[in-house]
Amino acid sequence: MKLLKRQSAMFLIFFLAGCSDYQSANSNESISEINNHATNREGDFAVEIIQENEQFYGRLTYEGEESEVQISHGSTIFMFQLSSLENDLETGTVIDTLSQQRVMNAGETITEEVPFSEMEIEELPEGEYELTATANFTAGESKEIEAVKRVHKEETVLHDH
Repeated sequence: MKLLKRQSAMFLIFFLAGCSDYQSANSNESISEINNHATNREGDFAVEIIQENEQFYGRLTYEGEESEVQISHGSTIFMFQLSSLENDLETGTVIDTLSQQRVMNAGETITEEVPFSEMEIEELPEGEYELTATANFTAGESKEIEAVKRVHKEETVLHDH
């Protein structure tokens, strides 16, 4: 149910953005990576944004000296936001309450796919964007660790700049 609400909210945002003067010209449009380095380390944890093919992922890694740590988080550990650097267009996901607990071993990662669909991305105007992945969890204390990657939307396949 929460996933449906989140998807409905994202669809509404993209629908409203699609009602602007912009019209999509090509279904081969995609988002490409400009900055390969999207890692942020805070304390015993690192958050990064990675790209495989045309899909982006948020990754949380436990890098502490202890063999394991217990964390609590919502149904998803990441909140993702895509913000245009050229206009006021912004879209993102939400996180529910901290309802799940898990143990992370040293070096272990949690990876989540950025949940923007191909259709949603096609509706975006060409231009420069910032993709933000924020890991929200507790590990003894509340943590909010963010990584930001600059991406470019254009009508061609993905390529590095």
